[in-house]
Amino acid sequence: MPEIISIRSDVVDQAIVLLRSCGFRITRPKSKPQRKLRVGPTCVSVFSDGEVTRMSTFTDFRNLDWDRGHALSIAAYESRARRKDHCWCGPPPAIVRCHFEQDGVVLAREGDWDNVS
Repeated sequence: MPEIISIRSDVVDQAIVLLRSCGFRITRPKSKPQRKLRVGPTCVSVFSDGEVTRMSTFTDFRNLDWDRGHALSIAAYESRARRKDHCWCGPPPAIVRCHFEQDGVVLAREGDWDNVS
């Protein structure tokens, strides 16, 4: 058996040399990067002027990062306001209500939910 394997490896080596001399390159297929199946929870914030922002956040489902959600929502509000009015400046209005959701299910709420219209 070892002789057959060595003969086959010689044949394979000769075939590789022949293919390379003809200009063919032998490459191995690269593994595809693993895609994340789910995004983190979405932070939905309602500002006092009625503007609503939805930002996906990278946070743990058991320990939601409210500060990160607020910061991302404020950045989204400011970016949207700059697009509408190029010379907009000043602080954004206060966040009245905020909640985290995943696939349509509300995970946690914060703010004035008694006066929801």
